[in-house]
Amino acid sequence: MTIKIGIATSDPRIAALVFREMTSSTDVWTYNEFPEVAIYGSHRNEPHAINGSGAVHHVNERSSVLAKLDVEIALMPDIAVQQVINNKNLANTIPIVIPPSSLPIITSEMLDGIEQNLYDQKPPRPKAKREQYEKVMELIQGWGNLARESALGIADKVVDRSSNQFRETALQAILSGKKEDVPLVAISGGVTPWSTAESLMYSSFNYNNALIALSASKTPNPVPRAEEDALTKVPNENTLSPLPKLLETNKLLEQTEPTLLIVDCNTVHLYFDRIRESYKKPVVSIIEETIQKLPSGSTALVLGSASTAKSKIYPKTLNKIRPNDGIKIITPDENHQEVVNSALFNDILAGKTVAGGNKLKGVIDHYNKTTKGKLFVIAACTEVGLGLYSLNNKRLNSKIVDSAHVGYDRASEFLQKQGGYVL
Repeated sequence: MTIKIGIATSDPRIAALVFREMTSSTDVWTYNEFPEVAIYGSHRNEPHAINGSGAVHHVNERSSVLAKLDVEIALMPDIAVQQVINNKNLANTIPIVIPPSSLPIITSEMLDGIEQNLYDQKPPRPKAKREQYEKVMELIQGWGNLARESALGIADKVVDRSSNQFRETALQAILSGKKEDVPLVAISGGVTPWSTAESLMYSSFNYNNALIALSASKTPNPVPRAEEDALTKVPNENTLSPLPKLLETNKLLEQTEPTLLIVDCNTVHLYFDRIRESYKKPVVSIIEETIQKLPSGSTALVLGSASTAKSKIYPKTLNKIRPNDGIKIITPDENHQEVVNSALFNDILAGKTVAGGNKLKGVIDHYNKTTKGKLFVIAACTEVGLGLYSLNNKRLNSKIVDSAHVGYDRASEFLQKQGGYVL
């Protein structure tokens, strides 16, 4: 049994890196066993070192947000929490994991100059930068391991259970005007934690907004999918519907009063209308925004999960929002979809991204013949993007439109109009 944990930092990039590391160990759990995780990055423009009264404030503020998401235990990789816990001014907080003394904190300044290397997980060539990269990656791996141990309930020995830590009264929000200055973006996690991790990485490394994400990847509520088929028109796959869990997740996110919500998973868009109806704030559809990016008269191949292909959600959305622009959307035939499925589940999710990317390239090459090299490829699944990005772009001979990236790009435009800003 797993514990619902929170990862909270001032710099969203640090939280995203730790969460990505947490998701990388496929030998620990399958995606159906993955715990629910809340990730909160309050704002990148914070002091490089958080200490003293500032640290107390940050612990209180983060706890207030995570408490609204029903988090049971929290990690704060950028604060020396042992020192904060000993401070008498600490308000009521949720339980906080105290790392071993051998695991130092991670600060924003440690990332300076190696951001792209960390994003790509490729060490830089200059010796000084390589040593900096290796040090940061070692810390990220340490915190990722601690997050896994905490979620599995085997890190209790490092959890401070003093009276300051366990209080029944939930904190009120102590945001000190942050919400007025920086828009808060909520990311609703997908069917797998990898989609959430990729969305966090892209958004936190490219934009300067406060972020909060909740991965709803835990086994869905026991509601037969047949009950939802009439609404979603999805072929019955004899599995459980994730819709109740998604609606529950989004209701928790709404309590944090975000500026908008991004649904970061293509497969979850089978339920998008229900999600949009249930949410009071603007909701960004990565599928709608992807279709808006396609040039008039273009042909686009959708590479994604079998559910996304069977549902025809991309052609349906095209007919809804751009019916007269001469755009043609194609999905793989049954044989080629099996190749896509193999690339996703047998290769990329097992860490063999290049092997999976080559399988996807084979599918692209097949359909590229009919468009004379002018085919657009929609990466309609996080793992598709991971596989294709592992290859040399010149080998693909097609333009990739990554649905997750396009969705967040559109969200950033919306935030700018609302008075927010990006880097």
